[in-house]
Amino acid sequence: MDIINRNNCVITGKNDLEKLINLEDFPVFIGATSEPFASDKFHDMSWSISRKSGVIQLDKLLPLDLVYSGFHSEAVGAVWENHRIKFSKFIQKNKQDGDIVEMGGSDGKMASLYMQTSQNDSALSCKWTIVEPNIPDSIKNLNSNIDYIDGYIEEKINTINNVTNFVHSHVLEHLYEPKDIINIIAQKQVVGDRTIFAIPNLKLYVENLFVNALNFEHTYYITDEVVNYLFLQAGYKLVDKELYVNHGIYYCFEKTDLKDIKTNFSDDLYLENKNAYLNLINFYKNEVNEYNEMINAHDGDVFLFGGHIFSQFLLYLGLKQDKITSILDNSIQKHNKRLYGYNLIIKNPDVIKDLNNPLVILKVGQYFEEVKKQLLSLNINVKIVK
Repeated sequence: MDIINRNNCVITGKNDLEKLINLEDFPVFIGATSEPFASDKFHDMSWSISRKSGVIQLDKLLPLDLVYSGFHSEAVGAVWENHRIKFSKFIQKNKQDGDIVEMGGSDGKMASLYMQTSQNDSALSCKWTIVEPNIPDSIKNLNSNIDYIDGYIEEKINTINNVTNFVHSHVLEHLYEPKDIINIIAQKQVVGDRTIFAIPNLKLYVENLFVNALNFEHTYYITDEVVNYLFLQAGYKLVDKELYVNHGIYYCFEKTDLKDIKTNFSDDLYLENKNAYLNLINFYKNEVNEYNEMINAHDGDVFLFGGHIFSQFLLYLGLKQDKITSILDNSIQKHNKRLYGYNLIIKNPDVIKDLNNPLVILKVGQYFEEVKKQLLSLNINVKIVK
């Protein structure tokens, strides 16, 4: 395994990283697999923190083709559907005349929604190009105004000429070298061009003890301070910003001919971020002990919700795997596959319909309310553990 050592702060480049915590032998892939358990790989999830910027970050990065070894289809449910609607409107409000290039467009849902809602407005019409690895063949010809480039943005950006509007949703936090990518795009854009994007509100996630904040995909703690630092230093100015419930933040930055090299981080961020993340880890260690006592005493089937980091994190911290009947998830692509790193099969939530006394551990962060409603609609007797 060719590990990439991150010796300097991913945001400032300063050699000021301090070891924070090491989670040994964590599953390297977030999601489902059809391969046998013997093929699963594990590696230390080693976190450091920059003393200057306060940015928590992985100091050992895994190869991209390992972390993203399969197509991801996590964005299901009402929260994600509403996000696409609202972010599409945010793009329409802020885009300049010209085409759109989207980094990491996944299954093309955002592009398709934009095309659908803007088809009667000539001012919004454009060509949309998606740059994304692992694009399923089934979606490549859904819309004649959407082009697909199979690959990573780092490899493909120089083949694209028109970058008037550069768009991405929940991608920036995945980049290994976000500063480099932003600077590359800045060089491709001219004054007046715009970068419009959404990120997860990781600060809120950590404060609210959501386990999907940091992992092998979210390799650094992206916050509002980080975003402003990166873009102002690359020659952009903030044009628009919106919060989306407890889920994300939308930004529109416009290219200028000036760079703000004076931007800096508050001295308080180091201790604030360090204490917040260590508190999250310690909280879940205690939670897992309580869950184990609860499921030992339960007379009936026990399920975990989320064929994702939600379940992997709890199992890693010691949740008793032999007490879990299966994992529940709404992604059709995950059904009847195995949760990577564990011998647990992922099932459609419908399996709880006819059970007498099912218990579901529902630690799914910002998606809790919508999933709780779904489970109760399937079985009014389900016991939900938050």
